[in-house]
Amino acid sequence: MTIPPQRSLITVMIVDDSPLARDLLRDLLEECGYTVVGQAADGMEAVGKYLELRPLVTFLDVNMPRMGGVEAAKEILALDRDARILICSSSDRESLLAAAADAGVCGCVAKPFLLEKIDAAIVAAIQETSRLSQRDFTRSPT
Repeated sequence: MTIPPQRSLITVMIVDDSPLARDLLRDLLEECGYTVVGQAADGMEAVGKYLELRPLVTFLDVNMPRMGGVEAAKEILALDRDARILICSSSDRESLLAAAADAGVCGCVAKPFLLEKIDAAIVAAIQETSRLSQRDFTRSPT
C-alpha cells in the first residue's frame, strides 16, 4: 500500500483514557493533515469503534481501564488482520514493548508525542509489509 498523495485521506482513531492526551494527539495529527475519525477512552470502546469506523491507523494507549492497548490490539487484529495499530506509551519497559510486538502492532510511539515521530510512525505503519517482532524491541547489551 502506498501513501495517498493527500494525508487527509488517511483516517485515524485515537484511544487513550486521558482526554488531554487524546486532544494533544488529535491536534498533532490534524496539524500533519490526517483525518481523525474517532476517539475512545479504553480498549473495550476501541474495539467497537474500530468495527464501526474502520480507520486506516489506530493509536492505542498501553495503560487504560477495562482493557489496555495490547489486549485491544489483539482483539482488533483478530477481527481484521490488516488493521494498522500503533501503541502509545510513556514507558520503555522491554516486557511491555515485547507484548505489543507479540500482539501484532505495527509500531510504538513514545509519549510525550513529537510531530515528526507521529508522522513517521503512520507512514511506516501504512507501508509495512510485516509486523514488528520482539527482536525489534530488545536492547543490545551494553
